[in-house]
Amino acid sequence: MRSILLLLLALPVVSASSAPRELSENQKVTHVLNRLGYGPRPGDVARVEGMGIRQYIEQQLHPEQISDTATESRLAMFPSIHMNSGELLERYPHATLAVIESAGHALMHERPALLQALLGEWLDRIRPDSH
Repeated sequence: MRSILLLLLALPVVSASSAPRELSENQKVTHVLNRLGYGPRPGDVARVEGMGIRQYIEQQLHPEQISDTATESRLAMFPSIHMNSGELLERYPHATLAVIESAGHALMHERPALLQALLGEWLDRIRPDSH
């Protein structure tokens, strides 16, 4: 009797959870953004709802068609992105030291030849008689 009562109490939970439930459009969009990306950012759900899920998926499958103007305008403030290595060294003479510092404290033990080359190059650039 007791086991039948427990079974009857559990039955509505099992039948309710096993039935497919209908998702709202907002829930569908959120699900797609979670599955195809890193989750929705502010404004993403409204944008995808406006364009439609199918169109959003097509857009993601063809990223070359997505405008990069916002990113390009933000990167415009960093002229070094378009410089070659010679221009970078000329513009940022302390770059070699930055490389050495970021390589860690064990550089002289782990890669002494690299350290010697980097320091030599830097010293050549800062010596007054080398220009």
